[in-house]
Amino acid sequence: MATYKIINPYPGWPGVTETGTYATSAGVQPPLAFGQRVAAYDSTFGEGMFVFVYGSNVSAGNLVQITASGYGVRVAGSGTASAGPLGFAPAALSNTNVWGFVQVRGIFDSATAAAAIANGVAFKMGGTAGAVASRNATNVTNQIDGMYNASSNSASTGCSIMLWNPSYAGY
Repeated sequence: MATYKIINPYPGWPGVTETGTYATSAGVQPPLAFGQRVAAYDSTFGEGMFVFVYGSNVSAGNLVQITASGYGVRVAGSGTASAGPLGFAPAALSNTNVWGFVQVRGIFDSATAAAAIANGVAFKMGGTAGAVASRNATNVTNQIDGMYNASSNSASTGCSIMLWNPSYAGY
């Protein structure tokens, strides 16, 4: 798994795979502002970009959609009907009071795929929530722009995906 480290972090910033909880009623605030982007570097994969978000029902490796409601995320899948930005969660964001990061640029090397996917293939949302599937000319439903498979994989998990601020058009 990639070991992205934030480039020039301020003291107290969490790592991109860290999560935590907050409760505004108890005065426990998240360490960064939701929506804040941070650049990180991995010695194998180079630079990546991450967005600070809060969760819902997300497992590590899930494809997620960043919602318009204050940078929350939800698991994305073929049942997702709303257009919007996408990314991958490097750690579980299991509830709405759990904060963490979503990767939106660079190579994410532990994505969940619905089936084996060839190198260079474009994606659509998979039938399984949180997974991606191959997109081809005859099947354009749930297509995702801004990502492709960066390496051939023969299993349904752990594929490496090149991200460039991916988004879902909503059809």
